[in-house]
Amino acid sequence: MEKAYAIDTQVFNWIRNFGFDLSAFQPAKFFISPVQAAELQASKDVERNAELHNLVQVWVDEIQPAESFVFGAKGLGFGRWRWSDGKTFQAILTAMNATKPKANNVEDALIGEHALKNGLVLLTGDRNLAETMKTLGAQVCFVEHPSKGKAGEKQV
Repeated sequence: MEKAYAIDTQVFNWIRNFGFDLSAFQPAKFFISPVQAAELQASKDVERNAELHNLVQVWVDEIQPAESFVFGAKGLGFGRWRWSDGKTFQAILTAMNATKPKANNVEDALIGEHALKNGLVLLTGDRNLAETMKTLGAQVCFVEHPSKGKAGEKQV
């Protein structure tokens, strides 16, 4: 059976900037939510946005709805959202903020929730997100930053 991954935003930046290769994870299907779509278009550099958009076109099988609607989160204009009770999202956000508070934890929690609720393996290089999601029962594939000489090295 083919694996299915939710790709965290920085993985696309790694493909663009360092030549990170997703083919090491194939055969697989790759998914994102409107959160990643918005984050990938957030740069003021039009050329960069176009390159990242092209990478999404090449690698992503489907942009799936986010699992929760959160006012102020990136991605409100980039697709569909589901209404939820917010419990899973809040548990992820609370755990992330307890470990390492940062401005984009809301978006990271939404990305993690998307992976967890859809049974996807979260492919990320964000250690805080990876560890938080593992403790909440998600499947996670942590990859080291390509500049550390371990590009594409899987750590489950």
